[in-house]
Amino acid sequence: MITEERVMELFAEDNPIPSIDDLDLAHPGSPAYLATLEQRSSEVTQLDTKAKDSKEKKKRNATAFLVAAAVVIVAGIGFMVSNNSDPADVAGTPASPDQVLTDYVEAFNTGDADAVMVFYAEDAVIEGHPEDTDGLATGKSEILPIEQRMQIHQGSNGRLEFTNMVVSGNTVTFDDIFINGDGDCFNSTGDKVTVEDDKITLYVFGELDAGLCPSLDNRT
Repeated sequence: MITEERVMELFAEDNPIPSIDDLDLAHPGSPAYLATLEQRSSEVTQLDTKAKDSKEKKKRNATAFLVAAAVVIVAGIGFMVSNNSDPADVAGTPASPDQVLTDYVEAFNTGDADAVMVFYAEDAVIEGHPEDTDGLATGKSEILPIEQRMQIHQGSNGRLEFTNMVVSGNTVTFDDIFINGDGDCFNSTGDKVTVEDDKITLYVFGELDAGLCPSLDNRT
């Protein structure tokens, strides 16, 4: 496609502007030459101005497009953030340790041991779990049987809850309450969990204290 700049060049080549030095001002035809000179100079100036205006218009349009695109991108990111309840799902941002534990409890209360195991690192360690006679479970292969037994005890009426969570770096200190399917309540205080990259790497159980455990009838 021929550009306006090329049109101007071709016009100037086909319509050379006579030099005023070559004109004989005393010649009867000089006024006509002068008129031609003025007309062609005006035409070339108009073409040059039009070409410059066209460039400026294209530049303004490109700037407007970039601004509009930026607005759309920012709005899209805002929509993703406002409609995503899990902080770990936004641009790969890790969830806070207490959020990981909140999600862990939610998975536990579904009664699905496999869903619970998703929250453990491959080399995770559990210390002092009431269901572990050895007192130390290392790796998912040793932790899974513990979680499966907990699900059996929980039944359809049981429930787990973490309370009084305090976050310090990637470690969370909290109390836990577990009510099994028979309505029996178990409580421990001072539990500690370390979270790295959204996974539980260390779970240390605190002291059992049945005195702080509410009854099933008083829970929602």
